[in-house]
Amino acid sequence: MKTMFKAAAIAALALGTSSLSTAALAQTAAAAPATSIIVVDMARVASDSAAGKSGQTQLKTKLDSLQARGKTLSDSLRTEEETLLKARQANTMAPEAFQAKVKELQTKQNNARTELGNREQELQRSNAFVNQQIFNAVGPIIQAVMRERGATVVLARDAALAVAPALDVTAEVIRRLDAALPRVNATAPAQAAAPTKK
Repeated sequence: MKTMFKAAAIAALALGTSSLSTAALAQTAAAAPATSIIVVDMARVASDSAAGKSGQTQLKTKLDSLQARGKTLSDSLRTEEETLLKARQANTMAPEAFQAKVKELQTKQNNARTELGNREQELQRSNAFVNQQIFNAVGPIIQAVMRERGATVVLARDAALAVAPALDVTAEVIRRLDAALPRVNATAPAQAAAPTKK
């Protein structure tokens, strides 16, 4: 009997707390300003806008150039290495001359790695510069659409599990971005030189 009374008391307490918390939540919701949400698919903005397409075209050209240079260097170094191996197998080169050629080849390989690494970093800076230009231009556009729609929150499309089509303003953002920024520059500004140590 005591156990049933305890269970009933706990259930009553839980129900009382539940109704109190429901009432408190209702009051909080009534006091909070209405929330209006718009959603922007930033990946689509970056890929489908005129500026995004312009940047992609320029970056692809830079990537193709980097890959072509890498192939040229690789082919040249491979040919030199094969020539050295043949000379070693045929014993047509003095050991000192062979060692000098090996050292020369290693220097060329290191220089090639450095060159390609620098060009890859330049490509990464160019990519970041393209994105920076797009996102700097799209920020005020999103703010304007937000004001016009009376929205209080902007969500990135990939942050939402599902979105009602009426909330997605991506097409409008892209249309305005195309008018404001039809093209970007994919050549990143020169990197500032590191300060010299004294």
